[in-house]
Amino acid sequence: FKWSHAAILLLVEKYRLQENNIISGKMSQKKMWNNIASALSIKGYNVAGLQCLSKFHEIKRTYKSIKDHNAKSGNNLRTWPYMEVME
Repeated sequence: FKWSHAAILLLVEKYRLQENNIISGKMSQKKMWNNIASALSIKGYNVAGLQCLSKFHEIKRTYKSIKDHNAKSGNNLRTWPYMEVME
């Protein structure tokens, strides 16, 4: 599955909506990612929960890398299309 810009934005949005269920312990991570995958499937993105989990971890890793890079003095600022939605 090739993640489009719209699919990534939807993934992040759905994660944000489910995030409190994980923090509060109301839902297992596996169930949350399957719910997110179902929500994406409804929108026409045929993905599994594990694919969502993997992509989200990749997004978080990139976000942290860019954030750390930009925090170092003397570095040129890096930009990324998902910086704002990940803040």
